[in-house]
Amino acid sequence: MKLNHEIYKSDDAKNEIISMYDEFVKRYEFVKSIQIETIQGITHVLVCGEENKPPLILLHGSGMNSSMWLGELQEYAKYYRVYAVDIPGEPGKSFPIQMPLTDNSYSKWLHDVMTKLNVRKANVVGISLGGWMALNYAIVFPDDVDRLVLISPSGIGKQKVSFLLYAIWYGLRGEKGVEKLISKINGGKQLHPNMLRYQKCIRNGFQYRTGKIPILSDEEIQNLAVPCCIIVGEKDIMLSSQDTIQRIKKLLPQAQTNYLEGEGHALVNVTKKVCDFLLQDRCN
Repeated sequence: MKLNHEIYKSDDAKNEIISMYDEFVKRYEFVKSIQIETIQGITHVLVCGEENKPPLILLHGSGMNSSMWLGELQEYAKYYRVYAVDIPGEPGKSFPIQMPLTDNSYSKWLHDVMTKLNVRKANVVGISLGGWMALNYAIVFPDDVDRLVLISPSGIGKQKVSFLLYAIWYGLRGEKGVEKLISKINGGKQLHPNMLRYQKCIRNGFQYRTGKIPILSDEEIQNLAVPCCIIVGEKDIMLSSQDTIQRIKKLLPQAQTNYLEGEGHALVNVTKKVCDFLLQDRCN
């Protein structure tokens, strides 16, 4: 996979993306923004919830940052000390280097993040690329993870070649084309105008990763030793949700699977399903 070491198309694009990020966060007074020093560089984290509650790590998808979780943080914070972590090399406020996906670089980084946060073990939730990272992390550092939730995760089902064609087709059709592509990623649902504006800002100013995200082997998936929940959408235009569910049912029959009809790739309103799974042990 080709890495983009210059992740923004210009300094102005970077400044606009970060400025809008800060603008969103300021609206949520209960959320604290912190930076921690890791071995690889500065990592930015949004934090909320009482310190004595169990820790929950949230990992966003590609081409996004932790602002995607803001509308859900208050619900998660009822039960958890929440850490929404900006993934390095994505358009957030962590160090702007895209590390390779072909080794354990991101798992080692996240382990260091946990160490610096003084978190010994946490529930981990990841969406899309963040789901790939969460799954790899749970395989490489199983003692760090209590329960795992993967939302539209990369790395299990096949990536759809047709998505690249969609991206090219709509990308050639200006702003309206970009809006149509974003709508398809969201399963045809309308976004809040502010988030639509932000996603267009990122798409215009950020250098996305190119190439395919590595598919985990059967053996790697079978080695997952923590309780796991998978949530996918029927209308995902980026990944084969059917393939994801079939592989999980075959390789991890003990995992909980949720196939949501009528939903797309960007599943951001599944907080109740996530909490229901994470809270199972505490309710029993």
